[in-house]
Amino acid sequence: MSGVRWRRWPAGAALAAGALAGIAACGTGDRPPRPPAQGPTEVTVTPGPDGLQVVVVNAGDDYRFTPSVINVSVGKITLTLSHTGRGAPHTLYGAQVAGMRVPLVRRGETRSITFTASQRGRYRFVCTIHEAQGETGTLVVAPR
Repeated sequence: MSGVRWRRWPAGAALAAGALAGIAACGTGDRPPRPPAQGPTEVTVTPGPDGLQVVVVNAGDDYRFTPSVINVSVGKITLTLSHTGRGAPHTLYGAQVAGMRVPLVRRGETRSITFTASQRGRYRFVCTIHEAQGETGTLVVAPR
């Protein structure tokens, strides 16, 4: 071989180089940027005369909840999920809040649930279909 020197890399170094290349490829470049949310990203819900707090959350083709932050007080909440897009269906699931589960909503549909937020805190909710695309939100429960 005319002047070319081949060097054998140890197996661990090759694995490490491959892992670093894989990590670099996992940045934001492999997923298109999400469009901005359509409408307010945060809402504060006030109880009605009967103490019920009512909120409507929209989900569309941008894979976002609008609003994505819902401020409520400890108590009973009616949440309506409205599909405002033309594409895939959506769900809304809050694992840490009993009863915060809106089943599959297809385009043009709305579904309502009523549940009780019994403890103050910040609780994450997701679309179980599009969580990887960033369709998440936060329920912020304040004391009464």
